[in-house]
Amino acid sequence: MAGEIQVFRYTTRPSWYFRSWSKDKRRYVVRSLRTDDRDTAINRAIEQWKVLVPLIQAGVPTDVPSITGLVHQYLQDEQARVDAGEVMAGMLRDKRTQLKTFLIYCKIQGLKRLSDIHVQSLDGFVEWRRDKSQMITNGRNERLKRGSLNKSIREVRAFWKYLRKKRLVDFDINLMEVSTRHEEERTRNVAYTQDDWAAIEGELLRLSKETHGIRGLLQPGQRYWRTLFKTLLQTLVHSGLRPNEATRLLQWKDIKYLDEGKTKEERTYSSECTLNVRNPRGKGSRVVACDAGLFLKLWMVYVSEWRRENGHAPLQRSDQVFGNPGTGNEYPYSQFGNYFRKVLSDLGLAGMGYTIRSSRAFYVTRLLAAGHSPYLISKNCGHDLRVMRANYEQLSAEDLINEFLRTDT
Repeated sequence: MAGEIQVFRYTTRPSWYFRSWSKDKRRYVVRSLRTDDRDTAINRAIEQWKVLVPLIQAGVPTDVPSITGLVHQYLQDEQARVDAGEVMAGMLRDKRTQLKTFLIYCKIQGLKRLSDIHVQSLDGFVEWRRDKSQMITNGRNERLKRGSLNKSIREVRAFWKYLRKKRLVDFDINLMEVSTRHEEERTRNVAYTQDDWAAIEGELLRLSKETHGIRGLLQPGQRYWRTLFKTLLQTLVHSGLRPNEATRLLQWKDIKYLDEGKTKEERTYSSECTLNVRNPRGKGSRVVACDAGLFLKLWMVYVSEWRRENGHAPLQRSDQVFGNPGTGNEYPYSQFGNYFRKVLSDLGLAGMGYTIRSSRAFYVTRLLAAGHSPYLISKNCGHDLRVMRANYEQLSAEDLINEFLRTDT
């Protein structure tokens, strides 16, 4: 866009407009001046032109795009980040889901173009998303849980930050996350109780040792999978790793055994170790100190023998600790979840809110109850202290009674 501007009026419309030729688009760019008074229109045209000149010189688009188009462009840019390996695909799925609901809200409010949104335009979004959106999205007349609501708020704020970075808007929206204190009863990723974890671990051990299944003898691959899952869950409970860190990132070379003890036998059965979490995207990279070493030692012996007996290549330091020996890749996470849900159902623990990620909450809760420093626990987990307390601190009344009211005899 360059050269002179022209103020004009259509014969069928009372309002005045101005236009200027865009060299890049090879067409006129037209803007409404929203007045039928000629002198006012000229003054507004001059003021708008002053605003547009620095944007044009900076190469910023000066047309007023639709909100739907901007969301589409934002998701395309995020897809490019996924393709480049900067972020995980699951993040993009979350963004797409939450922004689809955001577009529904904009449609209800009559917000079609970016110019329709003002400082107060989204003030009602949080209440609508919490109280009414689920009837539209899934037909359920219920309130959105606090964690899901905050996820929706974060995604809309991230989209708005993208618009500000592109210099398409020059003001902030007033969307604040709601408190994550546990006034609501937690229904997912609930930390195991000590008794329930003992039952889960015992069942996983039984399944890994079982010689006859419903359909006869277990195949080598079945035995391997069951032993793998048992070791995986034991490692998660004793290290606090995120499940995807263990299943996708952890390699044998990342394990360093400390082997403390006075005798050779004590050192052999020592459980102290460190796990080097090397996230290629940078987030969460850290060294984790834990007592999962004995489980991993036994697992390494089992894997080495299993590979030799079943004709697979010898174990390499670069192999994934919990990878598929047949393909050399990770197992689908859904396979872990499906197997664990079956175990919980057989134990009568379905509906308790337990998931694989409950292992992380169980780890944090146990260490807090034992009196370890919250700051050091959060560092070991790769979490901000505030986030850890909000998502994983699940001390029960029994924990508090044991800590403050009961004494050892």
